[in-house]
This record gives sequence, C-alpha cells and structure tokens, in this order.
Amino acid sequence: MTADAAADYCYGVEGAAGRRWGAEGARQALVARGCVAEAVSAAWVRNHFRWIVWSSAGLARRFPARWREFWSAERVLELLQGRYRREYECGERSALRRILEADAAPQRLMVLCIASVAGAGADVRVEVTDGWYGMQACADAVLARAIGEGRLRVGDKIACAGLGVRGVGDGVAPLSAEAQGAALLLTANCVRRGRWDAMLGFQRRATMAMALSAVHRLGGAVGATLDVVVVRRYPLRFMETAADGRRVVRSAKEEERVALAHAEDRAQRMLDLLEERRAQRGVAEADDEEALAERVEQELPQRQVHALLRMLVCDYPARPYRAAGPGRDTLAVVTVWRPGPIEPADLAEGSRVLLTGATVSPYRGGSSAATGLHLSIRPAAGCLRPAEADPHVVARSHYCRRATLGIDELQRAAAGEEVDVAGEVEQCCASASSQMLVLRLRSTGRDGSTCFADVEFPPSVFGCLSPPAGTTVTVRNCRILPPARDADAAVPRLHAGDVAEFAF
Repeated sequence: MTADAAADYCYGVEGAAGRRWGAEGARQALVARGCVAEAVSAAWVRNHFRWIVWSSAGLARRFPARWREFWSAERVLELLQGRYRREYECGERSALRRILEADAAPQRLMVLCIASVAGAGADVRVEVTDGWYGMQACADAVLARAIGEGRLRVGDKIACAGLGVRGVGDGVAPLSAEAQGAALLLTANCVRRGRWDAMLGFQRRATMAMALSAVHRLGGAVGATLDVVVVRRYPLRFMETAADGRRVVRSAKEEERVALAHAEDRAQRMLDLLEERRAQRGVAEADDEEALAERVEQELPQRQVHALLRMLVCDYPARPYRAAGPGRDTLAVVTVWRPGPIEPADLAEGSRVLLTGATVSPYRGGSSAATGLHLSIRPAAGCLRPAEADPHVVARSHYCRRATLGIDELQRAAAGEEVDVAGEVEQCCASASSQMLVLRLRSTGRDGSTCFADVEFPPSVFGCLSPPAGTTVTVRNCRILPPARDADAAVPRLHAGDVAEFAF
C-alpha cells in the first residue's frame, strides 16, 4: 500500500456483495453523524482518508497478529471523526499545516515520515507527512545520495530541526493549489533518522543532539545541538576585510598596533587638510571641517574588523553515539564570530559547551588543528552555552591536558601534530624561501646536548617579532612541519599559524 494508492482505496462492505466504501462513502457517513458538510469537504476527507489508510496498512504489516484491529472501515471512520473534532471543534492544527499557514517556524524540532520518493539523483522528489497533511520536500545532494543508496526509504521517520521552507510566503491553505508549490528544504545536517514508533509532528523538547561524526562537510547548517568538550581554546583574533575583498587575520597586539596607526593616519590627514584650507582662506570654518571629514573618510575609510574566537572541540561522550566510521570527523574547529563578552572560564579547555546554530564552512585560516571539519557560529543564528561536565565522561573524550615539549622531544612528534614547545631565542630572521619570519629556538637536551628548532610565523598576524637572544619563549598551538629538502633534518621545523600564541 503506497500513500498515493491509499487515497483511492475502498473497503468491502459486509453483507453487500460488490459494494465498496472509500473516501466518498466516508464523507457521507461523517455528514450523517452530524459533521458540518462545509467542514468535511471532499478534499478534506480525501486527504485524511489517505493518511489514515496508509498508516493503518503500515500498522497491520508491523503487527500481523492484530491486523483486524487496525484494518477496518469502522476504525477509519472513527479516526476521521476524531480528526474533525480536533480540527474544527478544538482548533488543533498539525505541524505541517501550521508551517504552510505561516504560523510556525520550520526550524522547530519535528518528526516527519517519508511518504513517497520519485526520481533519482539531483532530480529526486520527496513527499513527507506529519500523519495529517503532506508536503513536498527538496533533498540536498547528501540526502539524495542516501535515498539512492536505500539508507532512507519510504516509511522511514526522520527527526528534523533547522529546516528551511519555500513557497509559503504569508501562508497558504494546506489543501490549496498554492500548497502544492510549497516545499521543505531538507539538508543532511538538519535531518536524523527517527525511531519507528516516534510520535509525528512537533516535539516537546526544543532540540535534538548530534555527534560531530554525524556532521557532514557538505550538509550545510547544523540543525541539532552539538554537545562538545573544548580540547583547545585558541587566542582571540581579529579579521580585517579590505575594500578589494582581501582578508587579514591579526593577533590582538598586532591589531592594536594597526588600529592605532590607522587612527593616527586619519588624524594627521585631517590636520594636513585643515592647514591647506587655512592657507587658502586664512581660517577653517565648521562647515569646512565637515567637508574635510568626509574627504578623509573617502581617502582613509574606517576599517572593517571583526573579532573571532576559535576552539578545537570533540564530542562529550555522555550519549551512546555510534562509533565514527572511516572518514568521519571526531574533532572540529569552531569559529565564533563577534564572540562578545565570553568569560575565559566558560570556554576553558576541558569544559563542556552546548553549540546551537553552527554552520559547516570552508576554512580560510592557518589553523594547526588536525581536522577537516570547520564550523562557524554567528551571534544572530547560534549560541554557546556552558554546561556542567562529569570529569569521568570528559576522561573518555579526546580531550587531553596541554603538555609543553622540550626541543629534544620534538623528534618523537609526527608531522602535522599540534604541539606546545619552549626554548630560548637563538635568533630571528626572514625565511629565504617564503614571506615568513623564522624564530630559531635552542634548549639543552636530557643528554646535555644543545638542540635547535625553527618556528616560522607570518608577520601579518604577529607583526615583526624580534625578541632578544636568550629570551625564554613558549610557542603554543604550532604544527610540526615535515623536513625541508634543503634544510638540516636534525632541526625540527614548526609553523605558528593564526591560532598560535607566543609567550615570552
């Protein structure tokens, strides 16, 4: 029994050979029982008759020993009359009806059932239902592939949160022609497979949980809440977007220097223009100052700078998530744009945080975190909420305390690994093969020998660091580089990207 066939199904009538009872007979019976004829229109009865018959057929197959309990015309009529009372006497509305009428947001957590699938690949068309009404849905490429591979099938229930919708506008009647053009926008990171016995429609709980390994890199926005542990909290950074679209990430100290220099340039340019105007007229009037200020704004416009905070996170393994398969991410770099007044203790390493409103995004920075999954959170769409953590659960996660390595211990670290290293400054010079600066560190190994390591860093982020020789420095969050062909293999090379931190 398909959902489409259910609308035209007719039950046999006992004692009347050849007589059939379907949607039209159900409507006549409802009117005979006192239902308002205008309320139980032919379209209304046919719609609910379809979903009741389809659901009854599924229950009869699920519990074959009780099929007579579910599969009868009398049961269909009782359910139709019950829906009439709930909709027209009690004013209740199902989830999809409220979404179509623009009285509920599709971002709310709800459980739907896949009623039909047509087409394949990019042209796949899906119909979903909340048990009362149906609605077309557009699946993204990830879900379309899952449907094509049979991992999502007709009859499966799906938990959805954070969905989009199109074709609704200010609201449409659920059984109108306009409703046929409306569609839910299903994306992989907003859909999870539901239990077979889950109640359809909006759910009482506000959100659903998802493991990082279930987040698909091509799945778009994440509709679920991510329950994570902060593995590494990186220092605050500032990103400037130039007029030509170029982006530059700077440390807090370098941003302060650049901002001060820009303010001084603007002030000096204003003074120069005032002097020119005084030389021409002998005095500068208030109107002149406003015009000159506009000229300064055109020549040296205000900088477009946004603060950002990055952290490396892993799952908080309190729930029995299925183990991550090959190619799945168990760590993620989260970028919080315009973090606002976040207390350092709220995002301390080893603390538990609930992330909502995250979006999978391409990464354009120089993070040394060994992960391919990058998430971003903007204040208008998401939030971070600290939560109480059980130390025993945190111990089962991927979190481990920081440990500062000596230079002689770097030989045991693998290329690409993120480490903290400490040593004394030997010298700081420009790299011969790139636009990086290189800080050579030295320390005494356990065997008494002198060890060296080269830490390269971009001056655009940290400025021209030039600590005196002999200064003790700790470089955090730097990445081990493979040995260069023309370099001494005995001297480890590290890259301090825009998440690194120098402590002198």
